Amino acid sequence: MKSIGFKLGFANVLPLVALVLLGIWVATEMKADLYDERKLKTRHIVEVAYNLLQYYQQQEKQGVISGDDARKTAITALRGVRYGGIPGENAGGYFLISDLGVPVPKVVMHGTIPGLEGKLANLPIFYSATSMQMGIDGKVQPLDGKTNWWAGYVTIANKAGHGYLTYLWSKPKAGGGVTKELFQKLTYVKKFEPWGWVIASGIYTDDIDALYRQYLWRFALVVLLVGLALYAVSTFIARSIARPIADAAKVMNEIEASGDLGRRMAEKGGLETVMISKAFNRMISSFSTENQLRIMLAEKNAELEKAQAQIKAELEIARAMQIAILPEHFPSVPGCHGAARMLAATTMGGDFYDFIVLPDGCIGLVIADVSGKGVPAAFFMAVARTTLRSLAFGSSGPGECLKKANNVLCVQNPMELFVTVFYGVFDPATGLLIYANGGHNSPLLRHADGQVEALALTNGMVLGALPDVEYREDVVQFTAGDRLVLYTDGVTEAFDPELHLYDEQRFIVDLALKGGSDAQTVLDGIFQDVTTFAGTAPQSDDITLAVIAWDPLTS
Repeated sequence: MKSIGFKLGFANVLPLVALVLLGIWVATEMKADLYDERKLKTRHIVEVAYNLLQYYQQQEKQGVISGDDARKTAITALRGVRYGGIPGENAGGYFLISDLGVPVPKVVMHGTIPGLEGKLANLPIFYSATSMQMGIDGKVQPLDGKTNWWAGYVTIANKAGHGYLTYLWSKPKAGGGVTKELFQKLTYVKKFEPWGWVIASGIYTDDIDALYRQYLWRFALVVLLVGLALYAVSTFIARSIARPIADAAKVMNEIEASGDLGRRMAEKGGLETVMISKAFNRMISSFSTENQLRIMLAEKNAELEKAQAQIKAELEIARAMQIAILPEHFPSVPGCHGAARMLAATTMGGDFYDFIVLPDGCIGLVIADVSGKGVPAAFFMAVARTTLRSLAFGSSGPGECLKKANNVLCVQNPMELFVTVFYGVFDPATGLLIYANGGHNSPLLRHADGQVEALALTNGMVLGALPDVEYREDVVQFTAGDRLVLYTDGVTEAFDPELHLYDEQRFIVDLALKGGSDAQTVLDGIFQDVTTFAGTAPQSDDITLAVIAWDPLTS
């Protein structure tokens, strides 16, 4: 038989192993979360640039400017863009554009090396791709580190339309020049079909690995110190209680044999021995009946259930408060009616909408989507909504309102979140809508004849990312019977059990077929279509919709 010291030592090993496994799991999850956050930020940055290309392509399509001028203007605009705020970028993130040539494309634009433009991307430094991923949910395919990453861009664009690619690249030095050492860089790639281009931008990720290693080293030191402490404690305990445990076992055997709960241990010996003996004797006294133990257990279970119920109730109150700050009804105005609903993916959500009655009789229309989910996103949502609503009354138009709100949110943003916002000012008397878009999905306008079009992009930046950003405005004139649908990406990115997307095209077709009714019926119909499509699949993102109907002839 093993000694008490050996058993205590072995018992200490199990929690140490559990602690090590937990630490590794936490570090791995932390690393994965940081990496996913970088992927999301990179994708949103490229989406903003993609929207800019769409804008100039629409200008070309409408005959406002020629095709060559549209391309040159877009390249000029993107070449001067720099972004930062992410470790390793030194506030110098930039965009890349290539054509779709194979096996190696030509460089259309390079944000920092314009001398490469118009040339084949076949320099030796470009052969360092380490992985690629088709789409945002595709499987990551490891590469040998010798593949041309420009060619990888084209592969992703042709096969999936968009995705991620990692490669090794040098970093800029603070005093000028670049490092000899190469670092891992993550890029998001998206195909711009109308011009046969591929647009990309990247973010360094080596700091994530450094943080991961740093955490593991610190955790290893903690485990070592805890192990030494446990060893010392177990040794002390073994020496202190070996004898009283033996005495306790003897008394327990005697109690078992006789059934006499009046038997006690002798309270003699060292201080620890006396303390254990007294504690043992008190324990025997307290175990007079089995019912006492059951009562104690029931009380503890009741306390746990009460605590869980309180947490659930507090979250439900927070959810109710969040829903309560959103307008329940569309303002009562002649010729116009509307409806809206927000369905959070978790107990609390980051989406919101708003209808603001302005002094001149116009109505401010707001829909927004905060990055992330849960309680942090919900708090940022409340700050963003309050900021937009308060600034709407003192702004000359949607563009100025978004600019002011963005500056406020950049200051009041400790969690480094951001929010996409569409804000329009609608005149129900004339049917005129003036709007600006801060990185949000373009609303859809369904005409009375069933035709559906997306509002033109204004190519505004998301709010809360960079201060002092200008937001361009655009105008659209409603006709009688028009229905404007504002939505967040929780609608188009809803999944069915086979992981198929509801997508924008399906949304447009459903709206064209069923979007001619009153605002509430259209809203209920869209929610029903999305719910039916998703089936048993869990909701992956907040879903928010607002429908505005203009029927001046029937009012």
